Amino acid sequence: MARVKAGLRLLLHINMKTKHKLAKIVGLAKPLITSKMFMSFGISFLLAVVSLNTDLYRVEAFFYDLRMRWKGSEQAHPDILLMYLREKKAVDSPELEDNLESHLKALEQLVKKKPRAIVYLNKFDPVDIETKPEIANKFVEIAQGAELQGIKIYFGTDVDLSGEVLPPYPLSLLPHYPSILHKDDTIFAEDKVMRRALLTVLKEPSIHMRVAFPEMGKEELLSKAKHVRGSYFFGPAKERFVMIRYPQTTAKTLGAFPSIEFANVLEGKDLDTVEGKILLVHSMRKEAINDYVFTPFARSVYTNPRVLVHASILDTLLKNKGMISVRPAVDAMLTFLLALVLAFTAITMSPSRGVAALISLSGALFLTSLVLFRMGYWLPLVHPLLAMFFTYYLIVPYRAILEYKKRWEVQEKHDLLVQVEEMKGNFLSLMSHDLKTPVARIQGLAEMVMRQGGLLPAQEDELRQIISSTENLDKFISKILNLTKVESNEIKLNKKSKDINKIIEQCVQKLEFQAKSKDIGVELNLDPLFPIQVDASLLIQVFTNIIDNAIKYSPPGAKVMISSRESNDCVEIVIEDTGNGLDDHEQQQLFTKFFRGSAIPGDQTKGSGLGLYLSKYFIELHRGTVQASSQKGAGSKFMIQLPISEL
Repeated sequence: MARVKAGLRLLLHINMKTKHKLAKIVGLAKPLITSKMFMSFGISFLLAVVSLNTDLYRVEAFFYDLRMRWKGSEQAHPDILLMYLREKKAVDSPELEDNLESHLKALEQLVKKKPRAIVYLNKFDPVDIETKPEIANKFVEIAQGAELQGIKIYFGTDVDLSGEVLPPYPLSLLPHYPSILHKDDTIFAEDKVMRRALLTVLKEPSIHMRVAFPEMGKEELLSKAKHVRGSYFFGPAKERFVMIRYPQTTAKTLGAFPSIEFANVLEGKDLDTVEGKILLVHSMRKEAINDYVFTPFARSVYTNPRVLVHASILDTLLKNKGMISVRPAVDAMLTFLLALVLAFTAITMSPSRGVAALISLSGALFLTSLVLFRMGYWLPLVHPLLAMFFTYYLIVPYRAILEYKKRWEVQEKHDLLVQVEEMKGNFLSLMSHDLKTPVARIQGLAEMVMRQGGLLPAQEDELRQIISSTENLDKFISKILNLTKVESNEIKLNKKSKDINKIIEQCVQKLEFQAKSKDIGVELNLDPLFPIQVDASLLIQVFTNIIDNAIKYSPPGAKVMISSRESNDCVEIVIEDTGNGLDDHEQQQLFTKFFRGSAIPGDQTKGSGLGLYLSKYFIELHRGTVQASSQKGAGSKFMIQLPISEL
């Protein structure tokens, strides 16, 4: 008994030590858990700042062009009409389309139809003008006459380091304004794609502003440029720009804009469509590389006519539909919020869900930006996407550190629990062995006194209670010993060829007195069976425990039915009673350690709660199965199946 007391003290000491260590681990883990939001905030803020200070113009240009292509087609402004010039019509034709004499003839035809404006964006040959002054003067005279009729005549010019490059005299007497097209060359994406238009050139309104708002003077146009939808001032270039909103693709002929051919105008054809239109005149020769440009729709040579870019700029101004870039503050806030959401998701969720969140957020961001783009708002994508990808791929190592710490904590807990379980098993084994001897001695002495006789009836009753209690205690100690063997995997089967019916009958005979004391009938319906290889000592414990429970938890006058038969290469044993039965909750925990069902009213029988747990283990050790079904108030049924042949 001294060893038992020492063991109890040791177990209590281990318990206190274990609790202290576990509390320490939880204390270390708690700040880690509470810091997840703080870490998410800090990482997302830092990466948002880094992303906002990283300008990947080419990547942003790629997304911009993609949305321009996917935004869908729009109706072009009805007042814009294109007139394009090609090479001479035939080899034997004495006239070239693109010469001063042809332009004079075409101008005479066009003025008669009263267009709103004629904008010459093509280049006239200075030699042709110098050698034919009378034709040049006649051209100027007709153009000035057209001005008096309200028909605007404009010449587009280039710009060099000295300023505007004027048209050859006398064409320079006519209105002329810079018509250069801006391409992202030395600034922005640096890919020579035309995405934005100049509203001012050398502090002068561009030709597109002049044509779109002909009634305004220079100062009014400069003021108007500030109020064009989507216009912005770019400091390094010292000019005002607007993002071009292309109505349709530029990679298929002339796209959305109606057009007439210069050669047909010379022959008096297609002139009915000219009245009230803004006529843009430009050459479009098949192999003249300067007549074609790169646009968001295509970056191939000889694909996008330059005149279409002029027309799209004019369309943007006439409709006042320039693309508006969202404010930097919105970009910064969106970048931070998306990075924060992804950081918290990546930290708190599994890696697969983190990847799914990354893909979902990226897709949702792009779809939202596409919808906004169709509405005329340009939401930059580089900063949010960069912050999201940076966040995720920096969180992954951090997440790995968290997982390592978590795994370490679990391992620490596991090691402690294994140590405690081992000490507990040793203690229970020690306690059980030490208790068996005094219990057996008490039982033996009580039985000896009972056999000597000469006792009063009250004394005999007390001795019977002592003997009964020692028997129950011995059963409990035996189950504890079995439990320690089960948990330490020390139980080995000692199989021999046995008749299951004989084992059942032996168990029933052992419990016969207990059944009669409660007036419970035990009915046997055992089919003849061939002997099978089993460990008889373990099966005796199984059958005894289940039959004992059936008797113990049944009211007086109940019945216990036991049957056996062969079924599908198995021996099937069914033990059924007409007792109180079990509810659903009790059935779910029936085979767990230390679970006891509710006894019948007035029954003071105690149990260890280990019988069915050990029974199930012993049956499964034989590669068999045990199943229980019950209904409250209608009894319980246990079906055991043992394989006939060994595997």
